[in-house]
Amino acid sequence: MVCAELARRDGRLAGLVFVDYGHPAQTAEAWKSFAYHGRTGTTLHTVHAFGLRLGAMAGGSGDDARIVPARNAILIAAAVNHAAGVADEVWFGAHAGDDAAYPDCRSSWVAAMSDAMRSAYGVGVVAP
Repeated sequence: MVCAELARRDGRLAGLVFVDYGHPAQTAEAWKSFAYHGRTGTTLHTVHAFGLRLGAMAGGSGDDARIVPARNAILIAAAVNHAAGVADEVWFGAHAGDDAAYPDCRSSWVAAMSDAMRSAYGVGVVAP
């Protein structure tokens, strides 16, 4: 939601994409997305991506409890799917504290994903 608000304030928010993939925080995140949509009038797309291997996230504990392989690739692909032909970028909310545990939050990964998406679909990835 921080990225959405930053993009909105900068005049660059074309819409929101919420991906429901069965993760534990999905209800709270969905309500925040719906509330933001209602408050700002921003278009909201909901994507249902069931069947992902959630690993321990679905009820486990420990360091691997939040690891979902390729999660950010899936989230970015869903956003690019909705952005193609409407916008030239999607914003991705990874932060520097995520890069140690999550390879798909590292700036090198984001740059590679952005290059691939821009080359194939004309939509880059921005991670402010």
